[in-house]
Amino acid sequence: MKNFATTLAVVVAALGFPLVAGAQDLPPADIEVPNEAPAPVEMPRNAVFNHNEVFIGYGALSTYDLFLATFKIITPIYTLGTYGERNMRFTGNLAVGYKYRFERVASLGVTYAYGGIRGDVYAGGELWGPSLSSHHSLAVECDFRYLTRRVVNLYSTVGLGAVYMQQTITPENSADRRQRWCMPLVDFHLSFIGVKIGGNHFGGFAELGVGYKGIFSFGAYARF
Repeated sequence: MKNFATTLAVVVAALGFPLVAGAQDLPPADIEVPNEAPAPVEMPRNAVFNHNEVFIGYGALSTYDLFLATFKIITPIYTLGTYGERNMRFTGNLAVGYKYRFERVASLGVTYAYGGIRGDVYAGGELWGPSLSSHHSLAVECDFRYLTRRVVNLYSTVGLGAVYMQQTITPENSADRRQRWCMPLVDFHLSFIGVKIGGNHFGGFAELGVGYKGIFSFGAYARF
């Protein structure tokens, strides 16, 4: 009996020692154990942000397209039909440019735009010759982005510059001299709303506004 009691005490002591030792290794309940998980590393916003952007676009019905068309329509009225232009055809408005993007809020750059109207000039009821009325615009532009997402941006554009307008008439009769006139004027563009869809390298855009790009324009961009 005595041997049995001694053996039982030895077993209990052997089983209890690891528990006591483990308990001694635990920190007190009122001591906060620091979280050893590494904090997430936040990538800088401009890590993959390309500041330079080039673009090409095509639009319809620019400000001077509408001005020239109106002038050509009313000309036969005050000339009593002795002079006028028929068969007008719009070439559309081509725009190319470069912009520097200031982070994700605004862009500043320069844009060149071209547009024109082709037609046939009649004088005295007879065909005088084909005509091309063109305008070349060079302007400084600024974009303001008010919604920026991963692949979709909403923005507005303001542009101000100069336009060089000219008309060239090539007479059917080779004995007549070629007629040309030109005029420099102020030009502008205002895009009420524009949307760009794409990534940080390539994408497309569409705009609604008024000015040298046209009432509606669309195109593509590349960033580097």
